[in-house]
Amino acid sequence: MSIRRLRSTQCCGMTPFTRRFYHIERPWPLAAAEETKPSDSTVEIPYTNPHIRQYYVNQASGSKHVASSHMVFPGTGRPMPMNVELTHYAPLKLTPTHGQRTCDLHLRAYTVDQIDFFTDFAMRAAFYLNMPVRGPVYVPKRTERWTIVKSPFAHAKTKVNFERVTHKRLIQVLDAHMDTVETWLGFLRKYELAGVAMKAQLYNHESIDFEFEEPDVMEQKPKEDK
Repeated sequence: MSIRRLRSTQCCGMTPFTRRFYHIERPWPLAAAEETKPSDSTVEIPYTNPHIRQYYVNQASGSKHVASSHMVFPGTGRPMPMNVELTHYAPLKLTPTHGQRTCDLHLRAYTVDQIDFFTDFAMRAAFYLNMPVRGPVYVPKRTERWTIVKSPFAHAKTKVNFERVTHKRLIQVLDAHMDTVETWLGFLRKYELAGVAMKAQLYNHESIDFEFEEPDVMEQKPKEDK
């Protein structure tokens, strides 16, 4: 097992610190993974683990059977469920068919950990509802600063600075039915995370056929002046 650092970012604030994200690479056999790869599947399969690939095949074919993982819990010897192991990997995404945008979910928070956790939760919920999504898009953050007088004395010279950084994320839902989108939004509202604000923008596609009769202007009588 090898660990490779993906990237390092620095969060702006009064006390900046460095956050590092790691990706765990496991030596799974490539030959067995290629044998289980479906040819007509619409699910992106970026991993080489044959057990996880088989899980993708079951999801793409609509099968309700989910095999347990080869990993076991330490001390118990029981196999770890596949959905538990998938939390260590990136969220799955379905390939969009037409690319028509149905919903834009905007997320805002003051801490990076909260917004990244809830964004990952929303992406996984969209996959299990068979909704193709795009993102998450890292929207530019908003930085606000205030300088106020530290002492209540009118001629005080000492001042203190305050800073607030608002982090933003965007998730775009494509080719999804409006009832499914409302179910997804209701699920997110039910299990919403404190400190994370949500704003959804829905796009409803309707026909342009008009089924009403236009009034005849010539037959209307003019109004009499009183």
